[in-house]
Amino acid sequence: MLMWVVDVVLGVALTAVEVAALVAFWFWENLKLWAAQGQERPPGSAVRLWLVLTAGPAGLALVSLHAFRAGLPATGLTQALIAAALAGVLVLGLGTVSSRWVARSFERHLGKRRHPHARHGTDGRDAGRHDAGRRDSGRHDTGKDGSDRVGPVGD
Repeated sequence: MLMWVVDVVLGVALTAVEVAALVAFWFWENLKLWAAQGQERPPGSAVRLWLVLTAGPAGLALVSLHAFRAGLPATGLTQALIAAALAGVLVLGLGTVSSRWVARSFERHLGKRRHPHARHGTDGRDAGRHDAGRRDSGRHDTGKDGSDRVGPVGD
């Protein structure tokens, strides 16, 4: 009976500490974001998040394994469940990041196929012509702009 009480109390205590640590981590990261006025994520925030979401489940799985070996099934089960939840968040986050990366790559690929000159900053016109950018190139001046020229513009 005493072993069950110790097991349940230890499981609840470890779970409470882990949840408090995660809440403190997210609060601290959001505080940094708030301090930056929401303009840009603080440097390294993504790395810290992925570190928490990878090291956390790995450490919890190790604690769970040792709790089961020590004869504390409730503690082992709670640690395994929290590790599974964190691993699920990690998988969902990686899936979201991966899908965004694939979408951006696909859009870039389609953009190059649809607009072969898009990467050069032109819309298909030859910007390298000798008269590109000249007003009324090759035409005679109409005199409407106040100039005294009679010949072609650019001479």
